[in-house]
This record gives sequence, structure tokens and C-alpha cells, in this order.
Amino acid sequence: MNNSDVEKHLLINKKNDLIKKRDDLEDQLDDLKRQLELKIAEVERKTSEIDQQTNTLKNELDEYIREKNDLQKKIEDLELKIEEKNSELEAIDKQIDFLAEEIDRIQADLENLAAIQNEKSTLREKVEAEKNAAIQEKSVNI
Repeated sequence: MNNSDVEKHLLINKKNDLIKKRDDLEDQLDDLKRQLELKIAEVERKTSEIDQQTNTLKNELDEYIREKNDLQKKIEDLELKIEEKNSELEAIDKQIDFLAEEIDRIQADLENLAAIQNEKSTLREKVEAEKNAAIQEKSVNI
């Protein structure tokens, strides 16, 4: 073997080593690409799950907001009804006060009427007694 053959043989070995290293690096690259694709798929899957959870939570929140608004409306309606009932109660209280005053006035009128009737009865009895006395005196004088 001459010098040139040795050099050629060394270059071929070096070339083969470089090809092997290149192939190993390509295999590593392919493996990293597969890992990247798996990671991308996992991220997309997790992103999709998170999006679904977010939508579910958003829908639940929207429902809670609707329920809260409905309850607020019911509370406002009930507060208005309570105010109306309070106004009605105040009006009834005023009517009761007026009727109580009327009853007191009527009772006073009835007491006055009873006193007048007692006076009338007493006067009738007195007049009757005087009449009877006058008749008796007339009878005695005849």
C-alpha cells in the first residue's frame, strides 16, 4: 500500500464515520421531531380541555348571573308589594282611627240621648203625678 492508498483509505473511513454521525444526528433529529409532535398534540389536547372547561365555567357563570338577576328582580317586586301593603295598612289605620272617633261620638250622642230620655221620663212621671194630684184635688173639691 502506498501513501496515497493509505490516505484514500483514511478518507473513506473518515467519510464513513461522518456518514454514520450524520445518520445518528438525523435519527436524533427524527426522534426530537416525533417528541415535538407528541408535545404539540398534548398541548393541543390540553388546550382543548381547558377551552371546554372555560366554556363550561362561562356557561355556569352566565346561569348564576341570570339567577342573581332574577332574584334581584323578585326582591324588587316584593319590596314594591310590601310598600303597597304598608300604604294600604296606613290607610286602614286611618280609617280605623276615624271609625273609632265616630264610635266615640255616637256613644256620646247615645249617652246624651239616654239622659234626655231619662229626663223626659222623669218629666212625664212628674207631669202625670201633678195631673193625678190635680184630678184628685178637683175630685175632692166637687
